[in-house]
Amino acid sequence: LHHLKFPPNDANLRVETGVRQADEVSMFYDPMIAKVVVWGSNREMALAKCEAALAEIKVVGLPTNVSFVRKCLKHPEFIKGEVETNFIADYYDDLFEEFNAEAAAKAAHVPAALLAYRMIEYATAEAAMAAASSDDPNSPWHTREHLRVNAPGSFSLGLTLLSTKAESEPTPMTVEVIESEGNTVTLKVDDSPEMDVVGLHAPGAEELVALVDGKMQRAEIVSSGREVHVFSADGTVTFELPQARFGGADALGGDGCVAPMAGKVVKVLAAPGQTFSKGDQLVILEAMKMEHTVKAPRDGTVKEVLCAEGDFVEGKKLVISFETADALG
Repeated sequence: LHHLKFPPNDANLRVETGVRQADEVSMFYDPMIAKVVVWGSNREMALAKCEAALAEIKVVGLPTNVSFVRKCLKHPEFIKGEVETNFIADYYDDLFEEFNAEAAAKAAHVPAALLAYRMIEYATAEAAMAAASSDDPNSPWHTREHLRVNAPGSFSLGLTLLSTKAESEPTPMTVEVIESEGNTVTLKVDDSPEMDVVGLHAPGAEELVALVDGKMQRAEIVSSGREVHVFSADGTVTFELPQARFGGADALGGDGCVAPMAGKVVKVLAAPGQTFSKGDQLVILEAMKMEHTVKAPRDGTVKEVLCAEGDFVEGKKLVISFETADALG
């Protein structure tokens, strides 16, 4: 658990858990790491309290069902109290909508803008610290400004939006920072209109508070390796930062399938040289008393199988490396 934050308990809310940040939850333990218990004078108030509590939960390091539970709470039948053991099966289509990459990318525009603002904020603070400790604090090498003659200093940030669907491909995104002055940044994400982001939080504050085109936004941004998680009231969006081209590149070319979580390999459905199509099942894992299928994110040919039936693998471990049609030629 790289990052773990629960809402504080109060008279009407209790979070029951036995884990702390930095704990390791192995595949041999029950999948439930916490339970949220709320009370309200009526169902409507209890649901509102539960939704607010779930919106405050922030977990990095393990996949959770927080977003799914929030979706259940907002379902009309759940709100009415029409809940039985077959609730999920009865309303499966409502609860598990077909993934739409274009809609997901559009919904990520504001989180991407907030991430870009935070990155600029950190870079500016680092430059100020370097200048303060330098023998030449006015040196241009200590500035983060992108100088352009007779024009604002603009630059671009490359991000990759990571999908919550294992079989869906990551989506490249570009944030173009048009102008940055003080606590105001003007930018655009992909083909979106320009956005003005005005920071309202104190420098160095953990929570980012900003006006994005006049609308109040609050977010907590947590990094774990190259992954950056943007938590807000609307949910969690995860981006991957670009990898430096001069070193540390994936020895397998970056094309491969990873285990979604720690678990036991129960079946390997791929072999070296085998061709496959996007969505094909390649490996089946057993974790937290359930089976999880690793599916192909795109068409390709298996290069190497890095696991065997009966193996215990860690979360995010590469289990299949492959080559795409473009790479082959």
